[in-house]
Amino acid sequence: MTRGAAAGRRSAAPPAPPLCIGHRGASALAPENTLAAFETAIVDGADGLEFDVRLTRDGVPIVLHDAALDRTTSGRGAVAALDLASIRRLDAGAWFGARFRGERVPTLAETLDLARGRCAVNIELKEEGGDAVSLARAMLCDPRWPWHAAARLGAQVAAPKQYWRSQPREYKDLFENARTGQR
Repeated sequence: MTRGAAAGRRSAAPPAPPLCIGHRGASALAPENTLAAFETAIVDGADGLEFDVRLTRDGVPIVLHDAALDRTTSGRGAVAALDLASIRRLDAGAWFGARFRGERVPTLAETLDLARGRCAVNIELKEEGGDAVSLARAMLCDPRWPWHAAARLGAQVAAPKQYWRSQPREYKDLFENARTGQR
């Protein structure tokens, strides 16, 4: 008998298996941060999805990593300079391969609808030089996604430290209200 067992202590539980997270979806198999990449990751068994959220000019949260549209869409320039209707006309798949031609930049709501009940999500807020609190508010106050339920489903939101440092009280209140289901 070991010393810990003799003292009535329980042995440590075995470590949990590592999680498989689809970074920007299955971005090696489909264009990153698209519904095709997210669906592929889920079907292939991902425990969760990691993706980035930015605001369009008209304040709609969309899923896109870069501040500029150039690398992953048929568009040019800053995401923040275009409204949702303009971004929805862009092709976000052709750069990756012909079979993804016509893939669109998804909204946060579309991405969460796809993941709901199927996997966890880890969302990174992206808003360099912009109003990160507005992004957090637009995301957390969206009535189509109950964030208090999202917390139970494993949703996590990451905001870079500089945002928390610039307006820590407002962030803390936003996330606490979202956690408890208040808007």
